[in-house]
Amino acid sequence: MNQHLKQLNLKLGRRVDQGGLDAIPRALSRKDCPLPAGTTGFDLWNAYEVSFLLPDGKPEVYHLQAQYSADSPNMVESKSFKLFLNSFNDQVFDHVSTFQAHVAEKLSACVAGPVSLHFFSPETSPTPRPMAGICLDKLHAENYPKVYTPDLLKRENSTSRFKFYSHLLRTLCPVTGQPDWGTVAIEGSGPYQPVASDLLAYLIGYRNHQDFHETCCETIFSDLYQFLDPGTLRVSCHYTRRGGLDINPVRARGALKPFEPTHVWRQ
Repeated sequence: MNQHLKQLNLKLGRRVDQGGLDAIPRALSRKDCPLPAGTTGFDLWNAYEVSFLLPDGKPEVYHLQAQYSADSPNMVESKSFKLFLNSFNDQVFDHVSTFQAHVAEKLSACVAGPVSLHFFSPETSPTPRPMAGICLDKLHAENYPKVYTPDLLKRENSTSRFKFYSHLLRTLCPVTGQPDWGTVAIEGSGPYQPVASDLLAYLIGYRNHQDFHETCCETIFSDLYQFLDPGTLRVSCHYTRRGGLDINPVRARGALKPFEPTHVWRQ
C-alpha cells in the first residue's frame, strides 16, 4: 500500500459491525494522470449480496446497482463498501424504499455527490449483455510487456467509428496487491484509430499495474485520447466481482450512444 493510502486508515480486515464507508479522494490519482478537459463519466457498481430484515424477521435479498458521477470528489473503496452492505444483514427496515433512502444518504455523503440506486429482485435482475465490436483477444502482437507501456500504442487512419473489446484486462489492487480481472471496451471516432494488435499489447501491459479500477480506466482513456485526438471516445472497464461486488468505471468525450448499464460475461 502506498503512502497516500496508508494515511487514509482504510477498513481492510475490520469486522462487519465496524462498517461505514471509506472515501478515496480522486485528486490522489489525478495529480499524476489528469483527465482531458471535457471528460464525462461515472462509476457503476453492482452489489449482488444485499440483504436486510423486514419487521417480522424475514430477510429480503436484492441486486443493488449504484451509480455516481466521475466528477464527484471521492470514490468508494470496495472493501469498505462490502462491509457497509454486510452490516445491514440483521438490521430491520420497514420497506425497501426506507432501506434505499438510508443507503443513498450514506453513499452520497461518502462520494460527496448525488448517487443513483436501483434495486433488482431475483426475478428482475438483468441478464449479461454480449460485447460489441472487434474482440482483440485472438490477435497477436510483436511483444507482450510485463509493465504498463503507453509507447506501444500505434495509430492508423480511420474513416468510420471504431469499436474494440478485450477480456484480458488484469490489474492489481493498490491496497492488497491481489489481481483484479475485467473486460475493457473502447469505442470512438476521428481521423485515427488504434492499431488493434498494438492496442492489445498495451492493455496486457496493465497486468501488473497496481491502481484502483477507476484510475486504470482513466489512464487508458487519457492515453488513447492524447494519442488519437478523437472526435469521440469512450472507455468502459467491467471488472469481475470480488466479495459480491463488481465495478464498471466509464469515461467518455463527445456524443456517443447511451451506455447500457448491464453486466457482462464474468460478472
